[in-house]
Amino acid sequence: MWGAAEAAVRIAGDGPCESSSGAAVPAACAAVLRASNSADARTNGRRGARPTLPAFSEFAFAVLKIVFGAGLFWVYLTFIGLVLLSMGTMTFLYAPALAAGEPLARALSVFLAVFWMARLVVAAVVLDVRPYLTNWYYRAGCHATTVTFIYLTVIYAWLALR
Repeated sequence: MWGAAEAAVRIAGDGPCESSSGAAVPAACAAVLRASNSADARTNGRRGARPTLPAFSEFAFAVLKIVFGAGLFWVYLTFIGLVLLSMGTMTFLYAPALAAGEPLARALSVFLAVFWMARLVVAAVVLDVRPYLTNWYYRAGCHATTVTFIYLTVIYAWLALR
């Protein structure tokens, strides 16, 4: 099982990896393959034996680095940004419907009030931004976002409860 990776990719020391066709292989793939090759070396000669725990942990760590690497951060950042943009756009475009107090509008207002209240609590309790507040405009921006979170919580709660 582990030897297939060794046959598929040729690794030249710490340099770049190439597939058997000569195409470049990403460095993260190389880390997984190096871990799998070390696992293969530890079980070599014992067919059907499972890799030792250190070999498996090296392989699992390499996979986790790929899955939860910087790429996933940008995916989450983009997703959250699009959700925030969508919430603002829906509020702007459908303000008369939200103000009318229909049941769906109230439900959306409850959700948005809870969302912004949770965001306010996370910003106040969980996130420690003090190391990043290095000048007056960063501090002013931090206070402005806190005021914005409070404002959005109050407005959406008012819409939900009236």
